[in-house]
Amino acid sequence: MIKIAKDIFENKNEIFTSVITLTEVLPAKLTDDQEEKFHGTFKSSNHILYDVDYAIAKKTRELRNQFLNHQSGKILSTPDSLHLATAIIYSADELNTFDDGKKDKRFLGLLELSGTSEVGGLIIKKPLIDPSFGLAIDS
Repeated sequence: MIKIAKDIFENKNEIFTSVITLTEVLPAKLTDDQEEKFHGTFKSSNHILYDVDYAIAKKTRELRNQFLNHQSGKILSTPDSLHLATAIIYSADELNTFDDGKKDKRFLGLLELSGTSEVGGLIIKKPLIDPSFGLAIDS
């Protein structure tokens, strides 16, 4: 199990995410069991989904604009900008992701932005995984 998901089930922490997470994790890439576990994490009272409201949209726009001329020549994708904006607006302790920028060379990977001033020092790292959870996630 992703350690964070396990901790949620055990009420050891709080997780929040943008509602767009529901559109990014595709059922076709999961087994029925994995899909059930994925939706199960959202049933916990300490797993909160935030809508894309005006503040999030405005921060997303600012982030996308800020990364238009990044030294790498890459830009920040809209979904990644939404996740970052949500984490920044709601003062996340850290953002967990597998996004290392290898899927599409046009876009920055979120992991490479960890702790930078460009994201307000936000720590971005891969979540810990327990293989017994059975959730195969593309990296």
